[in-house]
Amino acid sequence: RIVTVCRNLLRDMQGYYPEFAHKMSVFYDMLDIPGIRRLGDAYLARYERTETPRILTVGRICEAKALHLVAEAAAILKEKQIDFLWYIVGDGELRTQLESRIQALHVQDRVVLLGALDNPYPWFKDCNVYVQTSVYEGSCTTITEALIFGKPVVTTDIDIAYEKIDDGRNGLVCGMSGMDIAEKVERLLLNTKK
Repeated sequence: RIVTVCRNLLRDMQGYYPEFAHKMSVFYDMLDIPGIRRLGDAYLARYERTETPRILTVGRICEAKALHLVAEAAAILKEKQIDFLWYIVGDGELRTQLESRIQALHVQDRVVLLGALDNPYPWFKDCNVYVQTSVYEGSCTTITEALIFGKPVVTTDIDIAYEKIDDGRNGLVCGMSGMDIAEKVERLLLNTKK
């Protein structure tokens, strides 16, 4: 058997190896949903409680995650005088470049780099909107984790988006631009009450 973690990867594998298509199937990631929810109740030691709407993005700071789009979207939202704080959980080889981009766009007061955390789930639980800016993903567990906490998701138009997001119901799918991400985040912030 050849097993993939989602339908879009199954289609890709069937395209690469059509002679083995009859041996292929999907087996979704098994997640401990009650355990994840329990971890979401942990204390946020580095978190200052505020009524300000909170946006969350979780991922390695690398080319595939396109986190420079967070800085661009944040600049657009700030220019429109929308109140928010955008937290990024994760670290990676492009952290210095991302920090420079955040500074250049004058959003260091809105975008907070938290680094890698052992337990990101309190951040999922406490955010108002979860945003995935990836160029590509396999199964994208972080979208599933946001949905476990009942959070609306904005995700770029990656293949897996349509397996997890019912556009307009549990989230919004957007183009690969800061402008489109900002537009969708604004829409959710204005229409979502925590």
